[in-house]
Amino acid sequence: MKPENAKYSKSQNNCQEGKVPYAIYNDSSRHEFGQQKLSRLRRTTFYCRLWRTVGSTVTIAFVDVDYKGAGARAACVLTESWEAESPTSTYVSDIAAAEPYEPGNFYRRELPCIVSVLRMLPLLPEIVVVDGYVWLSSVDRPGLGARLYEALGRGTPVVGIAKTAFKGVESCTDVIQVLRGTSRNPLFVTAVGIETDVVAQCLRRMAGKHRIPEILRITDRLCRTRASSGNNAP
Repeated sequence: MKPENAKYSKSQNNCQEGKVPYAIYNDSSRHEFGQQKLSRLRRTTFYCRLWRTVGSTVTIAFVDVDYKGAGARAACVLTESWEAESPTSTYVSDIAAAEPYEPGNFYRRELPCIVSVLRMLPLLPEIVVVDGYVWLSSVDRPGLGARLYEALGRGTPVVGIAKTAFKGVESCTDVIQVLRGTSRNPLFVTAVGIETDVVAQCLRRMAGKHRIPEILRITDRLCRTRASSGNNAP
């Protein structure tokens, strides 16, 4: 099922062939969402095999970015399940000159870095997890995850796992708060292309006794370590 009246570029078809349609990202106008368009998109979950998300094999890419001076390092950790204790492979991409920080439009800086490391993957993962939000409110304000979902041609579910709350998060119906371990500080889950409550269930099952799952810790360390232990971008 596709969103009503949604427009797809030719590269949308590549999602089904395991290719990443990065050309979509190059057209910046595609990131200027309309409120009505987003409402339709958020109610739609497609290209998503829910029966494979819990306790079974599914390729998940966990991505994160760290900034040093004018540059950045983007990391991608691949697993074959939500419950995995270690990655199947890792990738890093060093960006010599990252986009400058723009208040209110953080995605303009982070998104190109994430795209850079995802370009290195041989196949498009079935789910991508970002450090942040997919949605920033209940009135269709897109976050980094929604922008990435659009950049990938709306064919790959994107999950946001955030560590800090934004103002008004308590009243946002699209955010699920998940407690892990003995921590009283929740993680904040948002998603597109996959039901958020399904993701919340998966997050609770992720390896690690503490608030932050072990795979997220590994991803964070990888992007902060300048001596690469994974595959480097050319």
